[in-house]
Amino acid sequence: MYLRIGTITKQVGLKGEVRVYSTTYFATKRYQKGNTIFLKVGDEYQKLTIRTYRKLDRNFDVISFEEYPNSNVTIDLLKKDLFALKDDSILNKNEYYYSDLENCKIFSTENIEIGSVKSVEEMPAQLTLRCIAKNGKEFFVPFIPAFIKAIDIKNKKITIEVIEGLL
Repeated sequence: MYLRIGTITKQVGLKGEVRVYSTTYFATKRYQKGNTIFLKVGDEYQKLTIRTYRKLDRNFDVISFEEYPNSNVTIDLLKKDLFALKDDSILNKNEYYYSDLENCKIFSTENIEIGSVKSVEEMPAQLTLRCIAKNGKEFFVPFIPAFIKAIDIKNKKITIEVIEGLL
């Protein structure tokens, strides 16, 4: 399974570097020199080998690929998505891929189904689950132990502590 890890936004310099808007929490692991990632071109995934990597700021990274040695050839990469193969071995205990949390059913601690996870949002204070209640109304659950009581990825079930005003 391929996981989207970023989008190439622009060229940087003349040595084939590109700026990537990263959507992965594991950028330093994903973009290590020599690692393989994938570029989606149409319905195909093209293998790319990381040549260089540096962190630019919170959301942006600068990387270059062995297959694209200079800026003359990286022009074709703009606005293309980058992917990595799903690898559970890079996750620590109680870490999850966003894609694994999406579409999980949300239950209260009383085991009453409340809704489902639409997406995982990165808010300034913490990760937050954007959820859809059974009545169609949207609500947000901070992804912290005070609210998240149990996660069962295999059965796509998340149990939360419901407090007044949450729903």
